[in-house]
Amino acid sequence: MGVTALLKWHLEVGEGILLAELKKDKSITIAPADKGKAAAILDKTDFNKLVDNLLTDQSTYRTLKTDPTNKFDRQHRSLLNQLKTSGEITPEIQRKLTVQHPRAPYARATIKIHKDPVKARLLICSRGTVFYNTAQYLTRLLSLWSKAADSFIKDSADFCNKIRQINEPCKLVSYDVIDLFTNVPTSQALDVIRDKITTTPPTTSLSPDNIIRLLDCCLSSTYFTWGDTIYEQIHGLPMGSPLSPIVSEIYLTELENKALATSPIQPICWMRKVDDTFVALQHHQDPSALLDHLNSQHQRIKFTMETEKDQQIPFLDVHVKRTADALQTTVYRKPTHSDQYIHYKSNHPPKTKTGIISTLTKRAKLICNSNLDEEIQHLRTVFTHLNGYPADQVNKTIQKSSQPEHNQQPRVHVEGPGIRINLPYIGPTSHKIARLIKQTTGIETVFRSLTTLKTHLHATGKKTPTKPQPPKGVVYQLKCSCNNSYIGETGRQLQTRIKEHQSSVQKLDSKSAISDHIHENPSHNINWNTVRTLNMNQPHWKKRKLQEAIQIKRLKPSLNRDHGIYLPSAYDLLILQTAQEPHRA
Repeated sequence: MGVTALLKWHLEVGEGILLAELKKDKSITIAPADKGKAAAILDKTDFNKLVDNLLTDQSTYRTLKTDPTNKFDRQHRSLLNQLKTSGEITPEIQRKLTVQHPRAPYARATIKIHKDPVKARLLICSRGTVFYNTAQYLTRLLSLWSKAADSFIKDSADFCNKIRQINEPCKLVSYDVIDLFTNVPTSQALDVIRDKITTTPPTTSLSPDNIIRLLDCCLSSTYFTWGDTIYEQIHGLPMGSPLSPIVSEIYLTELENKALATSPIQPICWMRKVDDTFVALQHHQDPSALLDHLNSQHQRIKFTMETEKDQQIPFLDVHVKRTADALQTTVYRKPTHSDQYIHYKSNHPPKTKTGIISTLTKRAKLICNSNLDEEIQHLRTVFTHLNGYPADQVNKTIQKSSQPEHNQQPRVHVEGPGIRINLPYIGPTSHKIARLIKQTTGIETVFRSLTTLKTHLHATGKKTPTKPQPPKGVVYQLKCSCNNSYIGETGRQLQTRIKEHQSSVQKLDSKSAISDHIHENPSHNINWNTVRTLNMNQPHWKKRKLQEAIQIKRLKPSLNRDHGIYLPSAYDLLILQTAQEPHRA
């Protein structure tokens, strides 16, 4: 079922027409808001100007003339091969750390609609890049130190539990690090990590020196694309890398420990979540003096300060109020918070909808030690009036979620094959399919939504390159002058694979089925200029092999050596009836 049909389930006719018009309007850009569920619609010129204001800062970014992806890929493969040869990593780990056909990181922008004037924030998408798998692997190695700080708070509930122990008079302050990732000094962060992994080695066959080598490679890759231009971040950690959060956490823990050890002002409490710090001071202590001391620790690490107003201050999603002998906590929402959640008429499984109500109710119970009834009433109003939920369902879910844990019925665990599959959610039919699968095989089913308004409108905040990008991850067809054809697949650019075919034909080296055919029929010719792209932009090897097998079954090429991966004959009718118009390369 297509996107249009699914949208008709929960959109009025006028809304659907409006969405179609917005999608066609080339003069605007629709980008996600930096906070909350909102999206921002901007004139395309204004959007580009907001991002250009960031990228033209020559103290933070510079442009590159060429894409360094291939260079980094060769260097990384060489290092991994050295580590495999020395026995520090196994061939299996080498394969896991190698990204096949990597792409360049790309930037997308979100809009800070809560700022006046509005500003843009750059986010870097690094999945599928040269160092992505290695960064994930190293993140797991360093996880020992992700929660090691004395200031560490797990979440809002943990924060509330800890500050409720403060019962002496105090003033409340919040310190925030400015642009943490782009200002962490990489070399000093690596020195801190080297000391830690030398003192307490993680569970790995890698030596401390080679852990640092891999870290340095990952953290030195700070380039990204925006449209047709390639930029490099001059300072700090690469935004979007899985490594950056834990490296910044380790470095910031070291910095704050030294700062507090030498500070003339000793706070009553110091609690930090990433780059936001909650501090309680004695009334006679000057928060500005502590700010000056923090900002003297490193030339690039700078803090801003927010002090309490009317004995109140927000921190994370908690509103903290100081009374004579205690700290009261309630849920905090920013002024730009829209109170928009999944609408009741939206195409999502019922469990997802009730799960949101349940989660927010439990959050209220954990955070609020005052005004809990007011917060619960707010949730009732939000879901019934703003998101279209039936009042009975909202009240029932809130009542169930408000029960103490020991009063709630425990989940009954049913033994099964331990397999869970993911299916698109298309309404009541999905539940019937799930029940049938459960009854016949014992396999559990989870649902995913096929589309959202954000994806339908392409609200990605990404600048589309004007230069055509060569397709990767393609299934293609080559034809011979005898009208026989060959179907193949490649994860690389199509031109690269075609050049390999041409080289094989010239050398008659039998590396290609096409080469074999020309060797047996010297008078035949392959028309290299009319390559047909049957499928494109499929990065997943297994899915691409499946697409190749489908096209082989559909088009019946006679030059292929095999039929691709096995497809049961039960699919033959469906495959033959769903022909598609191929792309012309």
